[in-house]
Amino acid sequence: MISKNSMPVGSEELVETSVQTYFGLREIRFHWGDLGEVVKPDSVVIISSNRFRKQTGEIGGKAWDSLCKKNPHLENQRDDFKEVIVSGKESHHWELDPWELEEVMKYEDFPKPSILVKRPDQQDQFQRIFAVRHSYDTPGPENKSYLKDRYDKVLKACFPAIKSVEAEVIASEIRQPSLFGNIVLSSLINPVRFKEEKKTIFNSLYNAGKTWLKASPMWKSVDIVCFWKGLSYEEAKTEIENLLGREKINRESQNLQSLFQVNFDILGEAIRKLSLRTSSNEMDSQILEEMENLKIQLGPIMDKKTLNDFGNPTRKFTEALLMWFIREFFGKGVAIRQNNGRPKSMEDLKNILKDKNMPDSKGYASDWFMAYVEAIQNISNKASHTKDAGEHRFPESIQEEDLLVLLSCLKRVLDFQVCYLDRENRGSKRQIL
Repeated sequence: MISKNSMPVGSEELVETSVQTYFGLREIRFHWGDLGEVVKPDSVVIISSNRFRKQTGEIGGKAWDSLCKKNPHLENQRDDFKEVIVSGKESHHWELDPWELEEVMKYEDFPKPSILVKRPDQQDQFQRIFAVRHSYDTPGPENKSYLKDRYDKVLKACFPAIKSVEAEVIASEIRQPSLFGNIVLSSLINPVRFKEEKKTIFNSLYNAGKTWLKASPMWKSVDIVCFWKGLSYEEAKTEIENLLGREKINRESQNLQSLFQVNFDILGEAIRKLSLRTSSNEMDSQILEEMENLKIQLGPIMDKKTLNDFGNPTRKFTEALLMWFIREFFGKGVAIRQNNGRPKSMEDLKNILKDKNMPDSKGYASDWFMAYVEAIQNISNKASHTKDAGEHRFPESIQEEDLLVLLSCLKRVLDFQVCYLDRENRGSKRQIL
């Protein structure tokens, strides 16, 4: 545990929450301690540096020192930064207020407040470092609203600074659609100016991270790192939990949202691969129909998703999937329907698909694949009768928490289907699910 009176040694996660974006859930994590411990190879790091550090405005400060511990070569690169956004009266991204303008003119020998980026180096264990050369200590109205407005303005300017550098690199190199995957953001301010209002800083940092991820959903996460003397880990954690509310940091709820999203994505991939393949069987159209129905339930259209919503669509999908795999493995020589045209029972379909001795087959289903199928079958059947309870049965009825299990098993089954389609495209002759 980090002592509230010590300098940061190591880093501990305070709170993790998620933000819904166009491309799915993205993570925001608050950390307490050493910023350098949080930085990863795909990270873009944002730190602050007072513009009055010598007349050259060289980069420095606690966050910089933390990075230098992990990257000693940075000690000789304090001046290796270029301006990306410079503040001013007419600046679109960082307009200075009258008090700031007065100070800039008064100390015109020092660099203007600006956002800079360090030239990349092969020794860097991160993507980029951006430094906010600030002037928070500029005299002005001594009220919290003014300080917060100035702070938010600086945070707002960071986003276009990062995106401009990202766009430049993408345009000049052959890369993925987004160069950057993770943003590591220091608090960028001495909290003494806000006196006891630490929650104000946390709120601004959280809102910035949320806005950035929604505006740039190819980024995967924002890690916010704070450490202030006089505030303990436990106090900081309580402040953030009170700010976000328990519903935003409920890990089970986040896991459930993530499972909705990942199943939605994998199902979309399976539909695309199945639609584009050259070979086909008589079950292609039926399973595609059931997959599309299931995708509707998984998608973001529904505000409140319950176990009961998934009983029928998952049961129908699983039944169609077994019939589809039987046709894939054994061809048309094996009956999948009863004399009345209805599908055979799930037990019959499972037994057929597990038969490893079927002549001229392309494969068979493994026990663990069938275990996932059986779990989906059992939970989805009971989900349609959630109000039924056995007097002496324990537990008496299925619970909403079982939706996590259903979605986890569904994910694995969809993974297997996508894997099968990929192998088929590569010409594999015999497969085991």
